Amino acid sequence: MEEFQRPPEAPVFEPSEEEFADPIAYITAIKPIAEKTGICKIRPPPNWQPPFALDVDSFQFSTRIQQLNELEARSRVKLNFLDAMARFWELQGTHLKVPIVDKCNLDLHKLHKVVHEEGGFDKICTEKRWSYISRKMGYDPTHSHASVGSLLRSHYEKTILPYDLFVQRTVQKVQQDVLVEPRSCASDPDFKVRKSKRCQGESAKVCVSDDTMEMKKLLFKSPGPKMSQNGARATAPETRASKDEHHRVVPDIETIYCLMCRGGDAEEYLLLCDGCNAAYHTFCLIPPLVVIPVSEWLCPDCLAKECHIMQDEVFGFEQNEKLYTLESFGQMADRFKADYFNRPPHLVPVDEVEKTFWRLVTSLDDEVIVEYGADIHTALHGSGFPWKDRILSPEHEVYSKSPWNLNNLPNLPNSVLSQINVNISGMKVPWMYVGMCFSCFCWHIEDHWTYSINYLHWGEPKTWYGVPGGYAEEFEKVMKRTAPELFQGQPDLLHQLVTLLSPTVLMENDIPVVRTDQHAGEFMVTFPRAYHAGFNQGFNLAEAVNFAPADWLSFGRHCVENYKHLKRHSVFSHEELLCRMAATVENIDPEIAVKTAEELGVVLEQERTQRDQLKRKGIAFSEHESFELIPDDGRVCCVCNSTCFLSAVTSPAKPGKLVCLEHAENLCSGHWMDCCLRYRYTLEEMKSLKTYAERRSQKYLTWKESVESALDASPERRPRIDDLRELIGQASVYNLHCPDLIIEMQEAVVEADRCLTAIQRLIGRKRRKKMKAPVVTLEDLKEFVVQLENLACEIPEGQAVKDLIADVEDFKSQVDSALSQEAPNVELLQCLLADGNALNLPLAELDLLETELKLGQWLNDINVMFDSGEPIGVDTVEALLREATTISSHPGVSKAVVKLREILELSRGWESKAHAALQMKPYADASHFEALLQEAAQLPTQLPAVSLLKGALAKADRWVQEATRLQELKRHPWLLELEGLMTRGRSIPVLLKDMAHIESNLNAAKSWRDRVSKLFLKKNSVWNCLLEVLLPRVSVELDVRSRKQRDQIQWERIVGDGSRDVKEEIAQVVDAEATEWEEMKQFRERNHARRRSCDLTLTTVSHFDDLRQPFCVCKRNASPNMMECQLCKDWFHKKCVLASHSRGQSKLVDQAKFLCGGCVRSRRPKLDVVDVLVLNLEKFPLLMPEAIALQRLASRATEWQQRARQALALAKESLIRLAKESEQPVIDSGQKDSSCEKAETEGCDQTRMDETETDRTGESEVDVETVSPLSTDEMAQPAKLRDDLRAELEELMFEGDLLEVTLAETQQIWELLQSGHVKDKDSAFQSLLIGDERADLLVAAENSRKRRRSDSDTKKRRKRRLKKEPSPDLDNEDVDDDDDDDDHCAAFECLMPASEEVQWIQCDRCHQWYHFACVELTKEEAQALDTYVCSNCSCNIPV
Repeated sequence: MEEFQRPPEAPVFEPSEEEFADPIAYITAIKPIAEKTGICKIRPPPNWQPPFALDVDSFQFSTRIQQLNELEARSRVKLNFLDAMARFWELQGTHLKVPIVDKCNLDLHKLHKVVHEEGGFDKICTEKRWSYISRKMGYDPTHSHASVGSLLRSHYEKTILPYDLFVQRTVQKVQQDVLVEPRSCASDPDFKVRKSKRCQGESAKVCVSDDTMEMKKLLFKSPGPKMSQNGARATAPETRASKDEHHRVVPDIETIYCLMCRGGDAEEYLLLCDGCNAAYHTFCLIPPLVVIPVSEWLCPDCLAKECHIMQDEVFGFEQNEKLYTLESFGQMADRFKADYFNRPPHLVPVDEVEKTFWRLVTSLDDEVIVEYGADIHTALHGSGFPWKDRILSPEHEVYSKSPWNLNNLPNLPNSVLSQINVNISGMKVPWMYVGMCFSCFCWHIEDHWTYSINYLHWGEPKTWYGVPGGYAEEFEKVMKRTAPELFQGQPDLLHQLVTLLSPTVLMENDIPVVRTDQHAGEFMVTFPRAYHAGFNQGFNLAEAVNFAPADWLSFGRHCVENYKHLKRHSVFSHEELLCRMAATVENIDPEIAVKTAEELGVVLEQERTQRDQLKRKGIAFSEHESFELIPDDGRVCCVCNSTCFLSAVTSPAKPGKLVCLEHAENLCSGHWMDCCLRYRYTLEEMKSLKTYAERRSQKYLTWKESVESALDASPERRPRIDDLRELIGQASVYNLHCPDLIIEMQEAVVEADRCLTAIQRLIGRKRRKKMKAPVVTLEDLKEFVVQLENLACEIPEGQAVKDLIADVEDFKSQVDSALSQEAPNVELLQCLLADGNALNLPLAELDLLETELKLGQWLNDINVMFDSGEPIGVDTVEALLREATTISSHPGVSKAVVKLREILELSRGWESKAHAALQMKPYADASHFEALLQEAAQLPTQLPAVSLLKGALAKADRWVQEATRLQELKRHPWLLELEGLMTRGRSIPVLLKDMAHIESNLNAAKSWRDRVSKLFLKKNSVWNCLLEVLLPRVSVELDVRSRKQRDQIQWERIVGDGSRDVKEEIAQVVDAEATEWEEMKQFRERNHARRRSCDLTLTTVSHFDDLRQPFCVCKRNASPNMMECQLCKDWFHKKCVLASHSRGQSKLVDQAKFLCGGCVRSRRPKLDVVDVLVLNLEKFPLLMPEAIALQRLASRATEWQQRARQALALAKESLIRLAKESEQPVIDSGQKDSSCEKAETEGCDQTRMDETETDRTGESEVDVETVSPLSTDEMAQPAKLRDDLRAELEELMFEGDLLEVTLAETQQIWELLQSGHVKDKDSAFQSLLIGDERADLLVAAENSRKRRRSDSDTKKRRKRRLKKEPSPDLDNEDVDDDDDDDDHCAAFECLMPASEEVQWIQCDRCHQWYHFACVELTKEEAQALDTYVCSNCSCNIPV
């Protein structure tokens, strides 16, 4: 198998948008180049991208089935040969088996062809040339050729020679229709003789003709058992019965005889033909049959006829009955390619697909079948291009009118096919082609040798091969020489598009072949009579159509003559087309009109010559016939199948038949007088038609001559530009379409306009400064004058350019003189520059003048600056130095630059020292700054850092003045004033003496304020401002959770901005305290009012959900177990109060006095701690709002404490007196004092704990006063206080609760009030809400006292800290009531274990009980612990 050689690439053209406007004109323009290769590729401009307009949903098509190795000419010849030989052996009762030689299948066709080329089997055997045959077959010469040659001879003799002899003997008889009909024995005159011989028992002799030695030897070389040379035959097999014995009549054995030997004996060897019932002896056959065939058997005559029928079969593609959509076909195509190459389709290289295709085409072993959706009619299925007759979008409408739209291109005015009135499918109406990998189109030329154009809409590339039209005949000869067997039965094989031949074979036979890959969006154009073929690289869709420019008419005439020789039908009548165009010559393209006149002249001469010949032969009758009214099938020449139009000949002897004038001899031979000449036009009418066409073409030719003479005129006789414009206008008026000349004239006019524009720019425009234009030299102007003289037309304005050249030469001489001076003359240079700008030319001398002028101006500026004696700016010096680098060199420039650099270095050195002084740490003294300023005064430059130094000194002076003013005030300065002073001082880069002392005082004051904040403020509390806590409340009704947005500014409105006197500030605080008092009173009254309204509803409602009054921080209705704040008298849900504390805390339930989070804003430290902080204020010589507020709070608390102690003393005396009168036990003052001291001590401890511990909750805080409640017996018998004392104590307790400090007297007053408390009118509702909670609180208080026992008691209790949950079986009455409080697990998420034995453990710090399971402890771990602290206490959560 030969190696595929890739042909060279076809030319590729990329037209501009202007060239792309007219497709036929552009193709005509590129024809001289592209016609040499037969095909070319055209890439449209990038912006030409037509949409795919086919309706893919409804589009369905059928395909052609292509077996690749049947397409190549040589492969098909081999396959036909093998099929015929296989059929031959099959009809002989055996199967063809291809022999194996040198581990490969033997090429039987090549062996047969080589043997015949070398003289035949007998000659090769005689000359013993089988070794030569083996070498010619391509077998390895290193092998033993003798053995290979012997094998080839043996295989040829056994396999090919019988078929070869059979063909030589019988095919000729079949072609001459000399078929030997089977004869019966009864009709044979010699029957009796042969019968008598047989009856006498004489042996019949085998009759073998003596034609060749091969036929004699076939007795021993046929397949199967061999016969002896002496005539003794092997045991005769049984005579087989016919396989169709039930369907055909078998003649009587007595009437049958062998058609070869004419003998009727040896009936057991007689074999009947399954085709004609003829009888043959098995040993009389050539070759003789030893084994009776089991299948169908045909005699030699029937076999010859069958083989002839096989040869007459016309090869073509089988049409697939399945309908595909684009989606289904694409899936099949991609799957096929991916499976074949074992990779994604788009990753297969084009070269690999190409080589694989030609390997498969030429291989007999690889059978690959593909499908090709070819010749799909767009008139039925739709086109890929948008159509004009449909509703389209604006984008589609543009492409529907495009001349490159294949639906429009054949019908363009400069296409001859536009003159054909009918839509010829495939020529005027495009066809679509849906391809897959390896699907191909075979070698062919277009109908009537027209041009064709193919557009690939989308998909993978399509590979093309082309042969120039001038090599068409040589191409056909190579094809016929390569596969003559194919052309014997099909002379027009190349018109059937079913045969391929490798480009390698064509190039080896000196046929030029080119190739190219057509990608999506590209056009392929084929030229007249250019053979082309190709295949698809993968799934794609293309569309193709034919067109015919004016130069095609001569090709079309030659094509009709070729069709007559091949007896091929024409698609349309070429003569009819010429006559129609000549009749309407005014409406057709002028180039087509010229060609029409020329071709009509040639046809007229042929017609005149043929008609004269017929007259001389004797045809006397003639009759007019309108051939265009007769269908094409009715006016076809019965000899050459051409379509008649100008004339035809008919004969009454053969009615219904006509012939063209060229083949009149075939119809009228012998009876010319009876024949009739039928004509469409007389010769005079044809001449008039030709003259009319020539007049139209002459007008065009005259115009064309004028254009050509104008374009080729000499410089002295050049036309004006207006003359060319007039000729272009005539082309439009007369509808003269000559694209080459028009384009050439338009280019000449455009070039002249461009030169005219350049002249106007040179003469009349103003030169812009700094315009980036090319430098125009004198040489350029001279070349421009030469260009003007070479134009195709004359431009009068060219004289102005010549005048300008003279002015430029004069200007250049003046510039040279000015530039030669030693020192630049600024005034002269400015004048010359003005004159140069007046020339309106970007001359190079202008740049030289500007450079020299810049040099002179720079030197002048330097001299003026040094002579003035004024300070020079550093920026000015740097700018002069930078400018010096851009000007030309000069001695004066060098001197000035040295001086400027010296000044610049001194200035930069001082600047660096100044900036270092400004950035010095610690800051420099003011004297250092003053020394730098004195140094700067000695320099001749203006230094930027001078202003910085002076500004720093001025700021320092102002700061010192401000500090002195604050020290001289009658009062201490405010903290804010000193902070502002310090902020300003830190930004001054000068050493300030008093700044360290002020900063020390500020830090001490801030440290004091931080200690106060840490003492009062609680972390993560909404009360996050110290002033907000120390000062009276602004509004007591605001809810705690709504105060998150308040800041210090609201509170400073009470203390002012620090501009007032301290006494005024304190007065403001006192007023705020009174306001707080009143608002809290009113708030308590409103809460009492709400409670009273609830009491009224208790008589009418049965559930708490019916009480619609909102309480608590959650603003929900009342519920059981409500808690009352002792200050604001508001109610809170117990669960809400517990939720506001840390998890696991239930101490609130154990307390009797409750203050809500809105009333307790701080940690409330002890008063003595606050007094210590107040005393520390004397160390600070400044004022702070927080200090004033704290002093006022401490003063207020001290005053209240004194009043509270007096009231408690009076209450004690009153209670003693009442006790004596009623003889009731009185609370021992010693005990009370000790309890008070104890409470006070615990309060101190709590305060210290608050100072060190972190409050983790961010919700509202709740304070519960630490109390020492009275015993149950004392509470059971309360003493009654006087009403005035009770009122005074309640007032004091109210005022004390408002204070943000811890005072023991508040607890004592509350205990006293509780011990002498009498139920008021709210008791009913309180009992209803709380129930037995009072008793629980008392028990809890007792338990709290028990937990404060001595260390010894605590150790004993730790031994008992483990307890068990009472069994569910025990009676609840046996459980001690004192343990009810401990039965509650304090874990945040109690697991509520339920079993017979539940283990508990108690925290040694908070004394809360926990389940083992809730704190993840086992019994063994708990017993091993000496002390246990819960997670809340271990995290320092306050309890």
